[in-house]
Amino acid sequence: LDGCEAWYCHVPHNELMRSPVVHEAILQLLADAAPQLAGAPPASPSNPHGASDSELRLELCNKIDWSQLDALQRWQFLASLNSSPRAV
Repeated sequence: LDGCEAWYCHVPHNELMRSPVVHEAILQLLADAAPQLAGAPPASPSNPHGASDSELRLELCNKIDWSQLDALQRWQFLASLNSSPRAV
C-alpha cells in the first residue's frame, strides 16, 4: 500500500512463524525500533520459470489424502511448495 512501511526477508512463507530473523524484527517493532531488514523487495529473477497446465498435470496428477499423511509427510509436502518446479 502506498505510504505504508514494509520490510522483507528471504524466508519461505511457511517458515515465517519459526524464523529467528522474523522474531527479532517483531521484537524491534514492538520496541518502536526499525527492524534490521531490507526496506525494498528482492529483485525478481531474471529468468522466471513458468509452467503450463499440461506441465502441472504431469507433476500434480494425484490427489493428496491429507488424513493419510503423518506429520513428517505433511511437513515435507508443505515444504515442497516453496521449491522451484522440476524441469520437464
